Amino acid sequence: MEGLKAAPEGKTGGSTKRLTWDLHAVGGFYVHLLVFTMAFTGLTWSYRWFNDGIFIVFDGKPPARKSPPDNQVIVMPGARFYEDLYADVQRRLPYRGQLTMNIPLKDSFCITVSKLNAEASIDNVVDFLFYEKGTGKLLAARPYINESRGMKARRLVKPIHTGSIYGWPTKIIAFIACLFAVSLPITGFMIWLNRKKKILRPQQLKRAAATV
Repeated sequence: MEGLKAAPEGKTGGSTKRLTWDLHAVGGFYVHLLVFTMAFTGLTWSYRWFNDGIFIVFDGKPPARKSPPDNQVIVMPGARFYEDLYADVQRRLPYRGQLTMNIPLKDSFCITVSKLNAEASIDNVVDFLFYEKGTGKLLAARPYINESRGMKARRLVKPIHTGSIYGWPTKIIAFIACLFAVSLPITGFMIWLNRKKKILRPQQLKRAAATV
């Protein structure tokens, strides 16, 4: 059609190479801190010394082993024991959140109840309650607010690692950062391939000229 101009030869290829370079260099620059943070916090589950180091930094000592209290009285649970126990947990911890009840097989072990506070400003805020099996007596409580600084810092590791620390906004940011991280080997290979072609093309022209 009249008035339309054809694109210069190599223009499309040039723009593709530029886009590849921008995705690799610029995108990699902006996400490298996020990817490094997620990888760095992952060491917590791989190395005991790293996990203990969090407590040493914030508490000045390694984490102390915390065992649930033992039952004082051993009796058989009644018909509505667990319904009443659940109601008591909800009364003591009235916020919304996932509730986990660990019921041991041995009667000498107490019932451990943990509840994730979905209304907290950050993720992984958990309170613990310990009940006597059979009687439903509250033996001990371990609220998050009374945890040491080391334990609170340790609780932040998982939400930082998974990107869930502030809910969906940080999850989306972490997801985008992971997508860029996955694309880096692909765009890096494409950049290397383009450079290799630039090197080979002059050599091929010289060979062709020598043959003529």
